[in-house]
Amino acid sequence: MAQRGLMNLMSAFLYPGDLVSICKERWERVQKQRQQPAKPTSKATSPTNVTDDCPPFPTDGHLLELLQTVYHLSFLAEEGRRVAVRVIYVLPHTFEHCRSLNLSQKPARLQRPVPVSVGELLKLAPAVQATESAIMIAPAETIKTGPAGKLMIWGVLHLGTEWWNALTAANSAAICPPNCLTISSFAPGAVTISTLGFAIARLRNGQLIGAPLPELDEGPIGSFLGSTAQELYRDTAKALGRKRYARQSDSDKHPLQLYYRTLARLLHLVREQETRRYAARLARRTQPRRWTSRRQIID
Repeated sequence: MAQRGLMNLMSAFLYPGDLVSICKERWERVQKQRQQPAKPTSKATSPTNVTDDCPPFPTDGHLLELLQTVYHLSFLAEEGRRVAVRVIYVLPHTFEHCRSLNLSQKPARLQRPVPVSVGELLKLAPAVQATESAIMIAPAETIKTGPAGKLMIWGVLHLGTEWWNALTAANSAAICPPNCLTISSFAPGAVTISTLGFAIARLRNGQLIGAPLPELDEGPIGSFLGSTAQELYRDTAKALGRKRYARQSDSDKHPLQLYYRTLARLLHLVREQETRRYAARLARRTQPRRWTSRRQIID
């Protein structure tokens, strides 16, 4: 039933409002794989609720606002140039309370945080290299300034170029970006929602493209990969001098989870690289023909 609904969505034009439920569902799937169930509620903005087991996630209203803002910004230009932007939903205290979210970078805070809007992002985005950094967004309550209930731009997070270089095949390995909701746009009408460097939803020309890879430990694929995963588990336990990797059932599955997660990352990188190669070939084919002789012009 859910698959049929997704097919119906993909056959019609989609807009940011259509992505809210899709993002929530896929975000939960990613966090479940990490055994860190996220709770997309307003309570997640409290320091006592944002922990390693609960990455920050916006309310439905805030998520819609972020999607719409980035989407509309993608059609604008600054001084004749298209604007590329990447925003990340991260709270100030997350850097202190959530060590496992890959937030080792030190944020650069704005002296005067400003409310999220297309205009404010249009001013800031050209000064922030979207392939290297992200504009940090958080509710006003968490940064203790701004109108209540309003999303605020409160700083810039430098992420480096390792992951971007890995996606473009410039590097063969990289540290994953933070486990925080990230929304980016590099072309008109193109919006990518991701976490940990994995795209959980991508909107292109009004269509949802590049659906996430299926669970690698389920179905025929899971049956094919299962024997290798179990062999890895046995070898790991043997190397540790144990019969089981860990006593707790959740921790005991860690070698298997790491195995499937690594495969998923490799497949994701391959797909991204193939997409970029195809786009490059298409761009070359659509270049205007250059006339080399007068006869060609006449013909």
